[in-house]
Amino acid sequence: MSDKLELQIPLFEKNASVGLVFSDAIDFFQDRALNTPHFAAIGVKPPRGRIFDYLFLMENYPISMPTAVFRKSTLDSLHEAFDIRYRYAEEYDLFLRMAYHCECDYVDKPLAVHRIHGSSSTVRFHRAIPDELSSIMQKILQTYPQLESTHGEAIVANKKTISLQLGKSLWQDGKTKDARKVLGKYIGSAKIMAAYVATFLPYKLTMRLWNLLGALRSHVIGAFRAG
Repeated sequence: MSDKLELQIPLFEKNASVGLVFSDAIDFFQDRALNTPHFAAIGVKPPRGRIFDYLFLMENYPISMPTAVFRKSTLDSLHEAFDIRYRYAEEYDLFLRMAYHCECDYVDKPLAVHRIHGSSSTVRFHRAIPDELSSIMQKILQTYPQLESTHGEAIVANKKTISLQLGKSLWQDGKTKDARKVLGKYIGSAKIMAAYVATFLPYKLTMRLWNLLGALRSHVIGAFRAG
C-alpha cells in the first residue's frame, strides 16, 4: 500500500522502545480468489508493547512478513539476523528474538498483500514447517533457558500446535495412520480431536469445506468490525 511507511514510521518516532512494527495484511488465496484480512483470519487482534509471550505461542501468529519494519539497531543487537538453517519459518525465529528485546507495535489496517497459492513454498513443502517450528522452539529455549521454568504451559501448547501441523501434513500426504499416531498424543485437545477424526475423510474435500467455513467466519467478523 502506498501509505505503508507513512503510517508505520510514526510509531517508531512516538516510542523509542519500539523496535518492530507490523500491520494487518490481506491474505490473498489465489487458487480460490479469496481475500481475507489476516487479523480476521486468526480471529484475534495482537497485543502491543512487550509481545514476546504472545509470539512465543505459535498459534494465531499475527505478523505477515511483507508488513514488517524494524530498526537497524534492533537487528544489530541480535547475535544473528536470519538463521540460514530455516527456509519457511525464518521470519518467525527473527521476529521472536526481536520481541524478546524490544517493544512492538502495529497499524490496525491492511498495508500489504500476502499472496498464497499452490506453488508457494509453504504449501509445496508443508512437511518441513513443523520440523522448523520444533527446531525454532528448541533454539529459543537454549538461547533463553529461563523460559523452561517460566513458560511451561506455553511450551506444552506449542508442542500441541506442532503436532497438529505435523498430523495435518501427514494426512495431506495420504499417511493417515502416521497422522493419527502423531495426533493421538494430544487427543484431549478439541482441535486435535477434530483433526484426528477428520483423517478418516478425504483431505482435499475436508479442506475445501473447512476453507469455506473459514471464509464465512472471516466475512462475519469483518462485517461485525465494520459495523
